[in-house]
Parts: sequence; C-alpha cells; structure tokens
Amino acid sequence: MPSDAALRLALEQRRRRGLVQAVVDRRMAVDFPAQRAFIADRRRTVSAFCGVRAGKTEGAALAVLSRVWAEACRRLDAAEWGLAEAWRPARSVPMTGEDEPAAHYWIVGPTHELATVAWRKLLAVVAESGVPVLRRVEGALWLPDGSLVQVRTGRDESQLQGARLDGAWVDEVCTLDEASWDQLGNRLTDRRGWAIATGSPRPGTWPRYRLWDEGDGDALGVHHWTTRDNPHIPAEAIEAARRTMPARWFRRDYEASWESAEGLVYDDFAWHLAPDGNLWAGDVPTGSSWWAAVDFGVRRPAVLLCATVPSGEDVVVDEAVLSDVSLPAVVHALADLAERRRVSLATVYCDPAGNARTPEHRQSQVQAMREGLAARGHRAVVHWPTGARTSISAGIQAVSARIRAGDGRRLLLVSSELDARRYPAPLVGICGSLRGYRYPDRPGAEDPSKDGIHDHFADALRYAVVCRHGVLGEQVSAALQVVGMGRPASARKPSLRW
Repeated sequence: MPSDAALRLALEQRRRRGLVQAVVDRRMAVDFPAQRAFIADRRRTVSAFCGVRAGKTEGAALAVLSRVWAEACRRLDAAEWGLAEAWRPARSVPMTGEDEPAAHYWIVGPTHELATVAWRKLLAVVAESGVPVLRRVEGALWLPDGSLVQVRTGRDESQLQGARLDGAWVDEVCTLDEASWDQLGNRLTDRRGWAIATGSPRPGTWPRYRLWDEGDGDALGVHHWTTRDNPHIPAEAIEAARRTMPARWFRRDYEASWESAEGLVYDDFAWHLAPDGNLWAGDVPTGSSWWAAVDFGVRRPAVLLCATVPSGEDVVVDEAVLSDVSLPAVVHALADLAERRRVSLATVYCDPAGNARTPEHRQSQVQAMREGLAARGHRAVVHWPTGARTSISAGIQAVSARIRAGDGRRLLLVSSELDARRYPAPLVGICGSLRGYRYPDRPGAEDPSKDGIHDHFADALRYAVVCRHGVLGEQVSAALQVVGMGRPASARKPSLRW
C-alpha cells in the first residue's frame, strides 16, 4: 500500500489534472464547434487548416497542453503507486543536455519568429491552467514527471534530428519543408508519438496532398474552419476585409480556401476603360497630386510618372522604358517625364535596396537620385518600403486590392495611351509587365517569377502602392475606421479572446 504522503501527493496530482481539465472545459464552453472538435480530437495526427484570426494557434496550444499534462499525470500516478520508477534529475534541477527526459515534446515553427509565437501561446495556457513547472529556461519547460517541452525551428531538417519524441506541434505547417515534416515523423516513430499541425492553406504545398486530400481516418484528423466561424471576430472586421481585399486573396486568407495563385499575378486587371476596367482615357484633372515610382534594376530600370486624381484613383500617366543606362540617365528620364507634363515632382517611391551604399559608389542610389532631381529643379522626397511593406506577397495583395477590390472598385488605373505603345523585345513598359508578370510553375510558389523583363515595372508600382496605402492589414484597419470600429492603437483595449 502507498504511504499516506504518497496518497496525498497522488490526490494533489489528480487535483492538478482537474485544474487543467477545468481550464480546457471553461475554454471550450465559450469556443465554437469547429474549434472544440479540433481540441478534443485524440487521433495520432491531427491537423487544422483555418482562416486568419480563426483561433487555430490558441486551440492548438490548449490541445497540446491537455495531452502533455494528461500523459505527465499518468507517469506521476504510476510512480506514486509503485508501478514505475520515479524520474529524478542528476542534479537538484533538471538540465537540458544532461538529463534524459521522461518524455520529450517539441513546438516547431518554420522560422524562429513563428516558432516563438506558438511557444508564447503555449506558455500562456500553462500559466492560466496552473500546471506546476519544475524548471523553465529560455525555450524549454520541465514538468514534475520529468517531461521536457522545447521550442524548435524547422527551417532545416538537419536541426530536427537526434531526439525521440512523444509529441510535436507544428504551427504554420504549410510553410514547413516536407523534409522537416518527414524528419519529425522519424522522431515520433519509436514512441508512437502524436503530431498536431496547424496553418492556413497554401496552394500547391505538400500538406495539401499528404494531409488535406488524405482526409479523416483512424490515425488522421483533418479540421477546417473559416474566420467567420470564429464568433469572437466582429463581422464588421471580416466585411471590411472582404470589401478591401481582392476576392481571390480574401477566399484564401479568410475562407481558408486552397485556391491556387497560379498564372498571371494581376489577372483582375481589366483591359478596357474605367469604371468597369483599369484603363484611363483623357487628361489628368486639375487638382491631382503627382508622384513617381522607380525600380533601379540592373539592366532595365523602370520609371513611372503617376497622379492621384481628385476622385481617389491612382493613375499611371507616363513611363520611361530604358535599357543598359547609368543612374544619371534614369534620373534625367524621370525629370523629362515630369517636365513634359509641366509638373513638379514632390514625391518619388523606389526600391528599398536603393538606400544602401555600394562599394562602387560614394553615395546610395537614393541620394544620387535626390541630388539629380534637385539639380533639375525637383525637390522630391524619396520614400521606400520598410518592415512588413517589403514583403513581396503582401505588396502584391495590396496592388491587387487597388486593381480590383472585393466590392468591385478599381482604384489603380493605367493610361490607355500606354496600352497602345509597343517596344522592341525584350523591353516592356507597365502594360507589358502586367500582361507577362506570372507565378512560376512550381508547387507552393508564393512570389512571382523574376525574369528580368516583366518584374521591374511591376515592382516599381508595388513600392508606390505599399508606401501610399499600406499592406492589406493596414488597409483593412483603415476600412474599419470608416465603419466606426477603429481607434488609435494606444487607446484600444484588447476585447477578443482569440
């Protein structure tokens, strides 16, 4: 018979287990059916493919903790009842790299940043549930039964070798290399461990055919829900995104669609006159604000002269198509465009790489352009994307949203005069770029092909759009201000659970 102290400890462990289950029950009581089914699924491999802000990461953190702690309690109970030897560290506290854990779990993300997001979600659930922690160090958590939970980066499958695992959670699984997933499977084989995979659909990636297409089975659970299925996200926020975003991107990000982004990048560009198309005819009205967009390129720089008209549309008015020219020639070509239209340039948008100083030049391309324009009488302020605005895929979404938003508005137009121009091959202007800018024929490709022909003018346009209007998250926030939901971030208190 166990001693009285052992019985008290066993009862304490059951009380602790009850606390964790109470947290799970309390959370699930206010969760929604799709998320509850995912959390409760105990098959060996469980996946969830969901829309943005749909609650997949929070749900997975809860599912992971409930599994890990239930297994820990079974080991503690077995030790207290003499059915197994109690785990003890070699020193007074467990040491990662010295002690062999009683059980081993990994929290994995494709990058360090994404892995850290999932890790923080798990730590928050651990703190809320009151699970006793034997030792916590950066990136590692030891529980009283001797189990070890660690955060790992899955960018390189060679970093996922050597351990025998009892369980693993992979967040943003669609951006993880298939080789890394296979390596995790090897780590889980010895102990028949479990795996939880969460992410948003990414067309053409391996989870499509290895998890999604495989479907529910005895050992595999496949779950799917949209942002709208999460009742904690205001309907106004989803509607603002639908109205602002291109339909294809909204379906992928908010409706968790596996629709492929293949073929033309800007396939919503309509080659007929506004308002039903994206071509502009006639003069630029008085009161328009003029600006320029430049991609310095290597052999084929791109120069665009644009205007924002009083009704709010951005119009590409003129262009300079150049080949194998120096930076001063690019600057003079831009000044020539402005002077032919008798306008003064106040703002120029360019490639962020142009702000870097190279060993071959005493000043950056931005500095040289600023000085060259000033010499021609244009005191232009030069802007370039920073932070999230440098993302190619985010920039493409932002441009697509201007070409045709979800509600049908077309806010990015090109002069019909440019559509009539023809250049000797392989030179193209903005119209040739938009017609030839394509995604590569490669599964899971997120960024368009860099063929050195069609990308320069499209890139110049992207720099300008993200600098002027932001990426889609910022555009949606602006749309929320219109429906009265937006307040300054410093004044806004968190009100959403998920």
